[in-house]
Amino acid sequence: MGVDIVTGLAAASLLAAAVCMSVVPVVHRATRWSPGHVRTLATGSAVAATLWALAHAFALTASTLPEQETWAVIGIAVGAPLVTCWFALVYRECCTRRRLGRRAVALLAIEPTITALGVVSGSELFVAGRQFPATGSGTLAVLLPGTGLRLHALYTAGLAIGGVALLAREARNGRSGTRTRAGLLAVAALVPGVTWGVWLLDFDGALAYDYTPIALGVSAVCVHVATRRYGLFGSLSTARNAVFDGLRDAVVVVDDRGSLTDANPAAREAFDLDDDDLGRDASELLPDGVPVVCPDHESRTVTVTVEGEQRFLEPQWRALPHSGGGTVVSFRDVTERTRVERRYRAYVEHSHDVVVVTDADGVLEYVSPAVEHVLGKDPERVGGSALTDHIHPDDRRGVAASFAESLDSPGEAVRVTFRARHADGGWRTLEGVGVNGFEDPNIGGFLVTLRDTTTRNRYDQRLRVLTRVLRHDLRNELNVVMGYADALAESEPEPIASKGTTIRRAAVRLAELGERVRGVDRTLRDADHGGRPVYVDEVVESVAELAAEQYPNATVTTDVPDGIAAYADDLLATALWNVVENGIVHNDGDTPTVSVAVREEAGTVELTVRDDGPGIPASERTAIESGRETQLEHASGLGLWLVRWVLDGVDGELRFTDAGAGGTVVLRLRAADPAEAERVGTSTPADWAGAGTPSYTDGRRVGENGSRGGAD
Repeated sequence: MGVDIVTGLAAASLLAAAVCMSVVPVVHRATRWSPGHVRTLATGSAVAATLWALAHAFALTASTLPEQETWAVIGIAVGAPLVTCWFALVYRECCTRRRLGRRAVALLAIEPTITALGVVSGSELFVAGRQFPATGSGTLAVLLPGTGLRLHALYTAGLAIGGVALLAREARNGRSGTRTRAGLLAVAALVPGVTWGVWLLDFDGALAYDYTPIALGVSAVCVHVATRRYGLFGSLSTARNAVFDGLRDAVVVVDDRGSLTDANPAAREAFDLDDDDLGRDASELLPDGVPVVCPDHESRTVTVTVEGEQRFLEPQWRALPHSGGGTVVSFRDVTERTRVERRYRAYVEHSHDVVVVTDADGVLEYVSPAVEHVLGKDPERVGGSALTDHIHPDDRRGVAASFAESLDSPGEAVRVTFRARHADGGWRTLEGVGVNGFEDPNIGGFLVTLRDTTTRNRYDQRLRVLTRVLRHDLRNELNVVMGYADALAESEPEPIASKGTTIRRAAVRLAELGERVRGVDRTLRDADHGGRPVYVDEVVESVAELAAEQYPNATVTTDVPDGIAAYADDLLATALWNVVENGIVHNDGDTPTVSVAVREEAGTVELTVRDDGPGIPASERTAIESGRETQLEHASGLGLWLVRWVLDGVDGELRFTDAGAGGTVVLRLRAADPAEAERVGTSTPADWAGAGTPSYTDGRRVGENGSRGGAD
């Protein structure tokens, strides 16, 4: 071969090296959003091709035979993994459902590594000898391939054929751009493959030289065009992989044979998978009971343990839309939802209240376990029956009417009370609330919560009857007592008349107590829960005016800013009247003094009532504040209890303080916006509280022992 050919080959190798070098930044930029191993393979392959072409050029131009041989060895060693890297990239491009696991990559890398080490070591297995053909400028060292290099050639040929087959399938099934990209990648492998094969055949003359490094320039041009014009390493593939890897849900891909072909990071963490598991039977890797194909039955939640924490996953299946078959199985993390559902299910199942759900026809779709405790019935057997089958015949029409009215009002609550048959044949009174939940997908029917009020209702009934009988009989007997007391008061001598007067006063107080009990019961029965915004200043002034009218010897002063509002109801005047009257009636002085001051601070309105009387005994204060009476700690009347109950009904608070002589009572209410306030009725105190406490000869009522605990 003439010197011109060698020089031309060296120039061609340098040109190929320049072309390969120009592809490096193109590939590096195109793979900036790709996974790290893809960027390493693509950029590393371009750099290796560049180094092989440069080494070949240096081998052709070196001045000594050892230098020529060294550069030739470097070129072959650097280029040994090129076909393997190309195949890995082609596999990733064409097989989006599968990935090469670590074990597969390691197996592919074994042969190129052995080849490179064998060539560098000078083993005769890889380098059988050397030829020294004469050129116009001297002698040139040419390596002769050994058995190892020939086996390497067969190995790379197999990878090239497999890669080209994958590209052919991609070109056949893809669009025009995909077909062009696949064709360019095939050419990028076939051109250097042909030149490598020619060199291995040991031809003489011009064919004795290795043209593979020069052919790499053609490969670089193909990769450049495929990358810049046809989207190799493009955004679609990158975005697909980024979304797949970034999903919080665990996702696995199973082929038509049931083998695991891919798993995103969330699935690898949840199911303890790695690359070595790819290709194994998916049914052995996924949680027990999870089918690897789309099931006919409804999916169920599976439980896994991730980093020591129990997680609940809900699987979903989607068949892959291609002829090869396969399934994508995604697992949505429903841990929080499941925990909430289980928590509320536990609340319902452990509650003594019965919870039922009925359809529009009243058929029981769900019955909580509490029905066994309340009605002695098995909830499984009760389910599917009609609700009315368990209701007393006299109550069925009313219950049905209540639910029928709410059919057109989703979310509306209706109250129901009816008698339900117990398993022992008796009847139990149930009270509850039903809600129209047909538009709520979590309910899908009438949600009814029922409580057994049989014992309470019987107690209330007995209490009402006994109270009525007691009031009636007490009033009749007291009328007899007062009649005889009047006769004694008009008799002689004076000591007997005085005792008659005392007896009559005691009888009057007992009669008033009966009336007050009836008034308290009637008043609290209509109390508003929570209250509404009302003007406090108007209530205070009206109570003060009533006190001045009822007790002319008493002095009642007020300190109330205008426009103060609080959450209360019509009974606020009744509560305040009882406190003011209590301070007047139980005062031993001739001119009792009571002051009422109102202050608003930090969202609270306080009505402070002070008097100059003996104060309220500590035992009575303790009973009222704690809400419990004992034989040692109890109130002497109903007045302060009434105040406590009125305030409880509007989320208020009753407090007693020690502020010098006399007594101090604080009524604490929630502050309200004056713009939303309304006037309240003030007739209640005058109607029964004032009328029930007539004044005596001195214009006031005085306690027998000077103590106080409420106007009796």
